[in-house]
Amino acid sequence: MPLRVAAIDRTETDEGIEWSARVTYADREHDLRFGGPAALVGQADASMFLAATLLPAMAWQQDLHIEGSVSPLLLQRVDRIVRTYRLLDPTLRAPTVTVAEATRPPSTGTATACFFSRGVDSTYSASVPRSDPAPLDAVVYCRTLEPVHDPANSNQELRLAYEVAERLGLPLHPIWTNLRSFTDPMLGWSAMHGAGLGAMALLVGQAFDRVVIPTAYDVASLVPCGSHPGLDPLFSSESITIHHDHLDRSRQDKLEFLVQERPDLLERLKVCYSDSRVDNCGRCPKCLLTMAGLRAAGGLALATQFPSTLDLSAIRSLRVTNVGLRHLWLAIAHRAEDRRDRELADAIGDFLRLCARPSLREVISGRSRLLDRVVGPPQDPRYDPEWSTSFERFDNYFANEELALVRHGEVVSRASEPQSHRLRASTLAGSIAASLAHRRRPSDPR
Repeated sequence: MPLRVAAIDRTETDEGIEWSARVTYADREHDLRFGGPAALVGQADASMFLAATLLPAMAWQQDLHIEGSVSPLLLQRVDRIVRTYRLLDPTLRAPTVTVAEATRPPSTGTATACFFSRGVDSTYSASVPRSDPAPLDAVVYCRTLEPVHDPANSNQELRLAYEVAERLGLPLHPIWTNLRSFTDPMLGWSAMHGAGLGAMALLVGQAFDRVVIPTAYDVASLVPCGSHPGLDPLFSSESITIHHDHLDRSRQDKLEFLVQERPDLLERLKVCYSDSRVDNCGRCPKCLLTMAGLRAAGGLALATQFPSTLDLSAIRSLRVTNVGLRHLWLAIAHRAEDRRDRELADAIGDFLRLCARPSLREVISGRSRLLDRVVGPPQDPRYDPEWSTSFERFDNYFANEELALVRHGEVVSRASEPQSHRLRASTLAGSIAASLAHRRRPSDPR
């Protein structure tokens, strides 16, 4: 049986129009919904449901059938989308996709919008002067996209988004969806968010003919990811063109731009989704990345929704296999060196070195009962320098191939599920050297 999208319905609510569909797959069923103001979404079709369910169908190894009208252009591009996804993860199955009808959607919008979340990338994309694809006319904010938010905080987040949009001089259009409750358990948002934003772009096609998706990476650090310049535009239809934003500035360059050109927007910067809160915790990896970048750019004091000081010991304790994330940290280290901020540059250098060659204690945590008896059990889950343990599947496959190739010149088999590598003598020797060479530097209270 295919993954089936049926019972597509259009309902008027107090907030506008909501489109719903019953998604059935395996022995499960999910009520998938998209909605927004009537002037924005009232003439949508089933194309958004195709964009939202194609990757889940591939992950579930099922064909896909949409009982509704879908854009012919999008339908023609399904094969290219599938091939692109399978390059990112060869374990995904190429599905047969059928629809009840292929009908060109109405083309009424003549404006350009940008997706907006108050994060670094979207704040930059919404504020930088642009002529390509066109100057922005509005920003679109999905008020239900973060599952950790309770209703009170979601309302507060929307209020703050309106406040920043006013500073940008752009109208903000709120939309909503429960997409993540459907896709997160099987895929994670990193893999799904390009298609998810594509589905939301198709939702608002009556109001806009161009939508910009902010990018997390630049041309030098681009890694396989669910939102990609080679993937996002394929979700366009006859009525709306999707643009993956330009790759000419790193995340650090974007922070530099905001500090120098739009410091008024830093006050409401929001990157943290570890808790249900409207500010930033200052402790999670995303907060530490952003605070370090702000400090390197000389703008941490301007971002008042973060703690006033950066915990350098927390940076040293980070361990990531993701190659793209390491590149983001590398740009911060270079900028910190340029500003002669040795404390920050050294903390990042320590963290990156120990990602490649962790200390002896880290590399054998949980592997040696004798060591655990002597120094106590490991405080954190064991960090395996040979293998990625991220939930995000595209990150996993790329990181694991890169680690095996660069470290050992090995070809990872794609025929089976990943298994943790054995502890190698070269890694053990490197970890002993790292333990001897590594030194803890005092945290800088700035």
